[in-house]
Amino acid sequence: SQEVDTGVTIDGYGNVNETVYPDDSNGVRVVAYIKKDQYVSSGNGSYNDPYTIRDLARVELKEGNLKRARHLFLQTLSMKHDTFVLFELGKIEMELGNYELSREYFKKVLNEKKDIYTLFELGRLEAKTRNYDEARKCYEQVLKERYTPYAEFELGKLEAECRNYDKARKHFKSVLNGTDKTY
Repeated sequence: SQEVDTGVTIDGYGNVNETVYPDDSNGVRVVAYIKKDQYVSSGNGSYNDPYTIRDLARVELKEGNLKRARHLFLQTLSMKHDTFVLFELGKIEMELGNYELSREYFKKVLNEKKDIYTLFELGRLEAKTRNYDEARKCYEQVLKERYTPYAEFELGKLEAECRNYDKARKHFKSVLNGTDKTY
């Protein structure tokens, strides 16, 4: 079975209009028209369900195929709302330099649930775009929720970038001293 590119179009209502499934052992492609929240069998026992597509997107992401992963995550999102997918899309868009879109994805997640991982990534985005006050707020909120040396380290880098060397030193020493009790 060989993977073929999915010819997906998503209309304004979130419906997937055409999906080309992977070739089966006979080399036959199957095309399906899918309404939002409807999972369709390709006839060979496999289903075009959002969880499988999401996992395939994660594989693409691990291999560094950002645009392919983005395509599959968007396909997943067209079938099922998923804050994990929104989070991953935010990270992908940040990597691709689409900072405003990345910020939108992260804020959508945070509007639905309190999540320190999303706050951390939003902090990274804000620091990357030189919105240091916003980045600081994100990292401090992460540390308030649960200590993590990653947020402490990022705060140190941010303070050094802002020439607040005493604060930077304090954050870096905290990381080095092993203040983290969550290991």
